Amino acid sequence: MKQELIQLIKDLSDKVNILYNEREANSTHQEQEMKVQSSSGEDPYLRARAPMYEVENYPQLTEEFPDMEDDIFRSPLKDEERKEIVYGFPKFKAMNYLPPPLNDSTSTAVKKVDGLHIRDFSKPLSVDSISRIIKKVTSICVKEGSQIPKARAIGATLAASAGISADKIISHANWSGYSMFDNYYRLTRDSDVNITESIL
Repeated sequence: MKQELIQLIKDLSDKVNILYNEREANSTHQEQEMKVQSSSGEDPYLRARAPMYEVENYPQLTEEFPDMEDDIFRSPLKDEERKEIVYGFPKFKAMNYLPPPLNDSTSTAVKKVDGLHIRDFSKPLSVDSISRIIKKVTSICVKEGSQIPKARAIGATLAASAGISADKIISHANWSGYSMFDNYYRLTRDSDVNITESIL
């Protein structure tokens, strides 16, 4: 049984090689039937394929694009032209950052606190440093009998006043829904209010 199967595979590979050689000699694709002896008669797993056709270019198209006969999928640009386009534009663009002007309507106490804790450009800002700055600001300016606002509430209110959608704020803070943000964490609904003064 194994010898018959091995012989059948060798016969098939020989026939396939013959077909490939004929195709290369004719340089056209034609549908040819291969007669294979199957042991069980009609094989239910064999399917007939649609005939293959070779598509030739229209003469007008070949006249317009003479390189089309060589390789239709190749880029029409030469390597030098492509390199000039790719490397002609800078990868990194230098930018002069001009920070927005400070709000002059804030009180002098707030300006002093901002100047002490935030304007130190030598220290990189991280989540911990931002939280620490907020805690320092609130500990300095806490009024008697009022609660210290949470850092999440300050950040969410600043984001909402900056125009960030509530969906993004809720998903970033990992809250269960809009009502949690609106009832517990939003400090003010007015976009014109100075949030620093409203917190203090």
